[in-house]
Amino acid sequence: MFRDVALVLLACFLCEVGHAEPLAADRPGEGETTSIVPRGAFQLEGGFKFERQTGGDDPDTDTTTVPELLLRVGIHPIAEQRLSADGFVHEDRAGASNRSSGSDLELGTKLRFFDQDGLRPTTALLAMLSFPTGGRAVTSDGFDPRGSLLLNWGLGERLGLDANLGFAGPTQGPDDSSRVFELQPTLSLEASVTQRSSAFFEYYSTLRPSGGKDEHSIDSGVTYLLSDDVQLDLSAGVGLNRAAPDFFIGAGVAWRLPTR
Repeated sequence: MFRDVALVLLACFLCEVGHAEPLAADRPGEGETTSIVPRGAFQLEGGFKFERQTGGDDPDTDTTTVPELLLRVGIHPIAEQRLSADGFVHEDRAGASNRSSGSDLELGTKLRFFDQDGLRPTTALLAMLSFPTGGRAVTSDGFDPRGSLLLNWGLGERLGLDANLGFAGPTQGPDDSSRVFELQPTLSLEASVTQRSSAFFEYYSTLRPSGGKDEHSIDSGVTYLLSDDVQLDLSAGVGLNRAAPDFFIGAGVAWRLPTR
């Protein structure tokens, strides 16, 4: 009897997993998607990034970041909880001492309000708060809010357009307790290449109306679904002005674990 019950429960579990929609990850790329992790599921996303910055006031620096971890937990059909951290950050600085440290931690929520209806896009809202848990080299040394309005337009069966309007108020680190206001717009065009693979092209920037240096960059990448619950990605980008990093390359994986 117990064996029969177990087999029925297992069949129900496999049936639900088998009919799940393919995962939608918030990586690669700088922008966020309007997707929400299904209720009762966990989704882990992570990878590594190598970035080069030259020509600024600081020494020329190569930065390696790993594992760029993001944990997403579906708590409601329109809501997910999020925990994220860059993780281990190593800076190789020309003519200066190298630095390695752990990053700050972010906690937040994403809410999805509307699906696309004509010209009205799919609409979601992201709200995050970072905590000063990182090492001196990379911490903002403050409790910093960040939010973004997330929009998506489906442009036929194979194309999609994502737009973010982000806001942030980071503090400037242990040596400067002041806070600056930033706008963080992104615009990304995604195309399905095959049933399992896709590619994207994205513009993103950080605008500092208070007088800081604005940054403008572009990036592109590809994704491949190994299964409905596992995605691999590869991406690269370049800066469009001197304030932005010269270039970056990155790769990663997203893995969804259903819990029922």
